[in-house]
Amino acid sequence: MRCLRLSFICAVFFVGPAFGCGETEEHESPPAVTYIGVVQGTETRIAILRTSRALEAYVCGQGPTLESHTRWFQGALGTHDAGAAEIESEGWHLRVHEGATNLIGELVAPSGEALPWMADRIPESAASIVGLYESYELGCRTGVIVWQAQPGRSCSAQGVWCDEDGERGQVTPAECTAGAPLVVRGVRDGTEFDFVVDRVQSP
Repeated sequence: MRCLRLSFICAVFFVGPAFGCGETEEHESPPAVTYIGVVQGTETRIAILRTSRALEAYVCGQGPTLESHTRWFQGALGTHDAGAAEIESEGWHLRVHEGATNLIGELVAPSGEALPWMADRIPESAASIVGLYESYELGCRTGVIVWQAQPGRSCSAQGVWCDEDGERGQVTPAECTAGAPLVVRGVRDGTEFDFVVDRVQSP
């Protein structure tokens, strides 16, 4: 088993319509709010980080949707049309609408098929393991969504590793402990490897 320490680089971006409420001073760094949910009718998970100026989302497929649905979305947000946004990644579109306590929207495939999704806001707690994670050392941005902590060193998580050759694979949580690095496990060329993923702090 080999252990890799992975870091972050952003791969995709798109400037989309506005989403959010109001402007902030340039020198300020608005805290990001995290939402986690599921794409209805699939095993695909979604995690979104948003501030008043930016939104970033990770859609994580599993099984039959791993290759097709897994992708990152990122967009800069303006101040008009507050409460709605649409951002694009390689022909896929993510439509986002803001509710009172959650986000809803559609994941739209290049074919035009629109898959509804809903994501709930997660409590803000530095001690919680729940959130969106990333790493990049294999040459492609890996993403992991943790949506529930479990007793001991377990958690409910879904993620996909990828490398510079375009290979992808599912990851499973190896060690989930609040206050400690999140370790996940993948299989590459028939060999298991563990690596650390870092929490995404802000879009």
